[in-house]
Amino acid sequence: MALFGNFKKAGKLNIDWGISSSEKQERQPPLYKVAEEMFGEDKKLMMFISMFLKGCREKHRYPTRQAWNMQLGMLQKLSPKERLASVDNSIKYSWNSIVYEKDTKKSQNTVSIEKEDKNNIMPIGF
Repeated sequence: MALFGNFKKAGKLNIDWGISSSEKQERQPPLYKVAEEMFGEDKKLMMFISMFLKGCREKHRYPTRQAWNMQLGMLQKLSPKERLASVDNSIKYSWNSIVYEKDTKKSQNTVSIEKEDKNNIMPIGF
């Protein structure tokens, strides 16, 4: 006899735990594969992205899937040279992201400024 009654009378507990979360979900592709689907033809960029992800893993700052998809979307708006520069800077300076909004706004502004400069050239009239 136990302290609070006889446990033999209680019998077996029939608990249905259901399906575990790993059985419900299919595994999602790794972050590198998601980037490869978007930028697979640019081997140099993919090498930089791989180095960025390895650095994130070492520092335990791996991006979430939602943040990664947003970053890749912003990176896609940049020109190929700006993409390489942005990812290279993020590796050099240990940034948490591969691209920031400032980079995309800067690239859009430089195009409009270049067009304005060509139209506003004033002849020298002194």
